[in-house]
Amino acid sequence: TKPISPHQITRQRKYPPMPHPRAGSVAGVNNVQNPISLARAVMERSPHVMLVGKGAEEFGRTLPRDAGVDFQPDEYFWTERRWNQLVNVREEEAKQQQNNSVSATGAPKKTMVQLDHSGNRNEKTNPSKCTINESINGHEQRKF
Repeated sequence: TKPISPHQITRQRKYPPMPHPRAGSVAGVNNVQNPISLARAVMERSPHVMLVGKGAEEFGRTLPRDAGVDFQPDEYFWTERRWNQLVNVREEEAKQQQNNSVSATGAPKKTMVQLDHSGNRNEKTNPSKCTINESINGHEQRKF
């Protein structure tokens, strides 16, 4: 078979290019009071579909006030209720780590923790079936 050149592929395209999709999103932004407003501005006021991090924040700061994108200091986002939840979770994880560090056979235990869509926590500890394998690209793969 004869290879196809890029020029031939371009001539054979049957469909016109897609128009700009009606989508906008942001990720990794800090201090944005309402990230949904910033995502909407990305959709309506830029040629992009997604902006991330400092680029998204800089874009938001250049928008006029009518875009509804406001920035707040860190203190605005702090609540005592959420802080107490964080402290409780950290204490619970520390206790669990002490209790689950070694099984009765002396082998290290592995615990799988799942959160369902309602936020309910499900834990499963099984030292015989939990293994960690190193994958080729350096990321951990966990098998349960």
